[in-house]
Amino acid sequence: MNNSFAPIPVPEFYTEPLAGVLNALRLRPLEDNSLSGESLPQVFSHIYGGQLLAQGALAAAALIDEDRQDNLYSLHTSFLRAGSTEAPIELRPTLLHQGRSFSTVQANAWQNERHLMQLNASFQVPEKGLEFPGATPPEVPGPEGLTSNLEIFALIDNPVAKFLGRTSAFEVRHVDGDLYGNPRPGNDHRIWIRPRTALPVMRQVVHRAMLAYVLDQLMMEPMLRKHRLSWATDGLALASLDHAMWFHENLDINDWHLLVFSSPHSSGALGLSQVEIFNRSGDLLASATQQAMIRIINDGGRWAFDGRGIPNSEKA
Repeated sequence: MNNSFAPIPVPEFYTEPLAGVLNALRLRPLEDNSLSGESLPQVFSHIYGGQLLAQGALAAAALIDEDRQDNLYSLHTSFLRAGSTEAPIELRPTLLHQGRSFSTVQANAWQNERHLMQLNASFQVPEKGLEFPGATPPEVPGPEGLTSNLEIFALIDNPVAKFLGRTSAFEVRHVDGDLYGNPRPGNDHRIWIRPRTALPVMRQVVHRAMLAYVLDQLMMEPMLRKHRLSWATDGLALASLDHAMWFHENLDINDWHLLVFSSPHSSGALGLSQVEIFNRSGDLLASATQQAMIRIINDGGRWAFDGRGIPNSEKA
């Protein structure tokens, strides 16, 4: 166990909206090896699951020895309750195991004594071992000729699109057509992502936390495409339930990354999505699986594009 318990350093940054993301990841120490974090503004003022994932990963890393902090290799997470962006989050890491090579920490997120998330993060002392070539990415167009989500949001005249245009920290370019309006049917769902502004030098564990941060907002999209739905579908209600992620290689979050998705099953208001994440050289860097709730309800849904879920202070 790390006897000099301290938050993982996250650099100062002043260009929004990424400045806000890094600020949310800059955890503050509390008593009894707990940490506190703030939230980013969100539609309906519910905490974004990717933010909790990233904060939980960094809270877990703070509890273990420095020689393995940057070699976070897996996250297994249950989202238990929705939280409010208006109140701080308390992250309580507990060491479950520390061996000579491997460590596992459970990080629980609480808000006003409401248990929001339980996350198990596993770390390894770096070592050499057996290797074989990993999966290879499909042949797809590069990101340069594809339309950015930021360009699309700028053309949509409604409050949610304007809010997302201001607050989206990553540029997202869909290979197979975006899901913001009328989706293109099909099984393929490939996306290029990178931060909309280059980030400064950071610890490797922060790069991995940032990948977990952005991934949660995209994991439901292949399920939507299989159902021929979009983010603008009337009555759409979605919620992340559980999430597993594995890191295979070091990554630089500033690079373009190709996300190759699939959605093998959906029934009973649940849908499963999987993804492989590659760099531009074709190296498999990470994999993830998520199960989410998906419903079509008759009260306008959680993602109504009329702006009623946006706090007044955040409306343009």
